[in-house]
Amino acid sequence: MAGTDGAAVTDGAAEAGEAGVTAALARMAVLGDTPVREHVAVFEEVLGGLEATLASVEDVPAASEQGRR
Repeated sequence: MAGTDGAAVTDGAAEAGEAGVTAALARMAVLGDTPVREHVAVFEEVLGGLEATLASVEDVPAASEQGRR
């Protein structure tokens, strides 16, 4: 995974990011059993989870920056 400057983020951040994405997307599994009129709420919840995951990964300094601090 790369940070906003193209540098790789720490392995822990990448794993946390992947776990966050997996958890957010897993929420979509309920769509088959959910009335269509409720799908928008599920999509909004998933989007919120993905945005939060992206924000948390972007906040982690890139591995190359950590050595410079």
